[in-house]
Amino acid sequence: MRIVILSAATDGKVAFWDITETCKEFLSTNSSTSASSSVNEKESSKPEKKLWNIDPVFALELHQSGINSLYFGKYAGDTYILVTGGDDNAVHVSLVTMATHATRVKVKVIAKGKNKSAHSAQITSIYIAI
Repeated sequence: MRIVILSAATDGKVAFWDITETCKEFLSTNSSTSASSSVNEKESSKPEKKLWNIDPVFALELHQSGINSLYFGKYAGDTYILVTGGDDNAVHVSLVTMATHATRVKVKVIAKGKNKSAHSAQITSIYIAI
């Protein structure tokens, strides 16, 4: 199993990040701390570990400007639905496959559509009723 997060930004892109190895390193580093010490002692005695030594595995350019809302959910098998709403008043819907292998994640867009003027103002929330 791979751990993948999505981020949406003011550049109109959604990025997919495979943070599996980073999480494993982070957890193994922090598990060596004594269980009897307090949370504050743990935090003060350990240098902060940088989690973002990685690049996105995939980026999808959708909006002309910022993305304010994002929904990502399983559709069927390894196919997922991605819905975004942005400052550009548009709603985008994409179907993506996300194949997870032992050492990597591969993302591919299989279909996408949009409504350029879904609202007369920026989209601030997306909800899917499945």
